Amino acid sequence: MEVKPKILLLIDDSSRSGDIASELNSHGYEVVECAEDRQLKDIMTGAKFNVAVSYAASEPGKSIRIVKAIRRRRKLLPIIAITDDETEGEKSDLLKAGADSVVLITGSPEPLTTALDFYCSLSRGIQKHIGEDSEDSGEQQAQDKDSDVNLN
Repeated sequence: MEVKPKILLLIDDSSRSGDIASELNSHGYEVVECAEDRQLKDIMTGAKFNVAVSYAASEPGKSIRIVKAIRRRRKLLPIIAITDDETEGEKSDLLKAGADSVVLITGSPEPLTTALDFYCSLSRGIQKHIGEDSEDSGEQQAQDKDSDVNLN
């Protein structure tokens, strides 16, 4: 039995979150949604994900804070940032914050699913090569206990 790739979906727009989660589920992904900042630490503690997907529409700069928070906690977890801003500045800022890829919302799920397929494959290869538990070493777990995720 094939295991579905597990996606952490952090989207602050509930109307888009449901649509994106449904679309990803229909493409064979297991989706764990996180709509509130305070849930992020609890969800990421001990949970294994192949890819994180972030989109924050409610306020400028929030996507960057989310990407940074994820990257601090999971150095090897691929992060895809979704944006509706076509400017190079937004894309550049998200990449500098630690996103591995930035996908422009176009109305079609294809750009996101293509990126997810690539990063899920990469993630599985890394996990297989270095061992599934290497990312959650004792040192990382100690850091997790000592630091809160602050997205404000």
